[in-house]
Amino acid sequence: TNAEIVKSRVFDAYKKSQTLQKLISLKELGGDFTHEGYYKDVIQTRNELAHSKSEIKEGKEVLIIEKAGNIEEKEIKQEDISDLRKNILKYDVILKELKDKI
Repeated sequence: TNAEIVKSRVFDAYKKSQTLQKLISLKELGGDFTHEGYYKDVIQTRNELAHSKSEIKEGKEVLIIEKAGNIEEKEIKQEDISDLRKNILKYDVILKELKDKI
């Protein structure tokens, strides 16, 4: 069923976002949602947080992110976390508006 597909771990946030973008295009729904924007504003940061570990280096907390065999260190800033929260809330509104159109 459609509900089983949406809940499947294989149908991740990236694929859901792509599917939504295609549906918007096909149905000419308009609105403020774009897959590229959602990926940049939410998915990418969420993935970095979910697939990393943190360490204290020189008195600062840094994320240790491993991507394709490369290790990157990224300082965790409060403004980055605040921006992620704002973006999640922004897309919550956008997605609710789209749901009402569908």
